Amino acid sequence: MNKEPRSSAKRRGSPTKRRSSTARSRLKRADLAALKQLDRLLEQRREIEHLAQMTPLKRLSPQDLPPGIRTDALPLAGGGSVYCFVHERLGMLGNLILSPADITGTRVSVELASQDPDTPEWAERYDLFNQVATICLHALPGGDRTNTLPPLEEARSQQRLYQRFIACQHSIEMFALVKSLSEHAYHQLLAVIQTALITANPSDRIGIEQRLGELQFYWDDLQARPNVEPGEQQ
Repeated sequence: MNKEPRSSAKRRGSPTKRRSSTARSRLKRADLAALKQLDRLLEQRREIEHLAQMTPLKRLSPQDLPPGIRTDALPLAGGGSVYCFVHERLGMLGNLILSPADITGTRVSVELASQDPDTPEWAERYDLFNQVATICLHALPGGDRTNTLPPLEEARSQQRLYQRFIACQHSIEMFALVKSLSEHAYHQLLAVIQTALITANPSDRIGIEQRLGELQFYWDDLQARPNVEPGEQQ
């Protein structure tokens, strides 16, 4: 007995469903591709705006800076650039950091090299980097920016605090450091730490952030005790 042929409607139904499913899949892929392209365009726009703001620094020549100084420009992982200044005799002086504050703005930070502030060469390094930072800050759009380096003795005090902070290997050492801080010294130290985090490599960042968490925990704990006041900076 001959079997009746299947209806043409059934034969046509399955390909139609497959085409509909394929079309939806293609639409989703197209949407994702369009979103990725939009993200790339926005990122390029941010980079163009940011580079436009950094252009004046790129026009600085070695003759614009004190003699014996080498400059290296490196990209930051989160966007922006860090300009590293090294003296042929004194070594690393510090960094000028240009990082995005938002889509259109740029945050300018100045970071002294982390070194022992009580060595004979430290004041000379400070003076040289102070000159470099002033020249570079004036070269940025708008010019005449306020020099963000603190006075020499305040900078020396900040470096001492930061060296003690980095040297803390145990909680008891961090607690002793916090107990020795005045409120002014505590905020001085926080400012140095926040700048150091911008340029720290990933492994150093982990250690700094762990110490920072302990520092803030012990500080808040001491502030919450009515009969315990942090001492003056040693």
